[in-house]
Amino acid sequence: MDSDKYLEGQSMQRPPLFESDSFIYWKNRFETYVKSKDLDLWHVITNGDFQPIQQNPETKLDEVIPFEKQSDDLKKKLAKNNEAKMVIYNALPRKEYERIFMNLKVHEMIIKRDSEIVKAKGKRKSLALKGKKESSDEECSTFRSKDE
Repeated sequence: MDSDKYLEGQSMQRPPLFESDSFIYWKNRFETYVKSKDLDLWHVITNGDFQPIQQNPETKLDEVIPFEKQSDDLKKKLAKNNEAKMVIYNALPRKEYERIFMNLKVHEMIIKRDSEIVKAKGKRKSLALKGKKESSDEECSTFRSKDE
């Protein structure tokens, strides 16, 4: 094969390179590429990371398994998380990677800030409710003592 005739992204070793001007074409090629490599990778890309969770046979509840206690099969499954990320990274030109992941970082910071605000408001609300309950209890005891 002539190296000057080789087109980027048309290899079974590398995923198709993202093309924003022909997204549908790229999307179909990318999906086919990933599924031909490993269906677990496609599962991770579409549904999110596999988690280190297994069902406890005694309690029948899902539990997080510490790394030291993970079976080799579970570790192989969890490795698919990073393999899927690598496939995505290899499909993106640097500018697209930076644009996407900078937006993700900003999004994560906003979510973190918003959850902290919600927690803080929840604490203020619970303190307000606690104060209201205490004052209500005082009123009740004062009211009872007048009646007695």
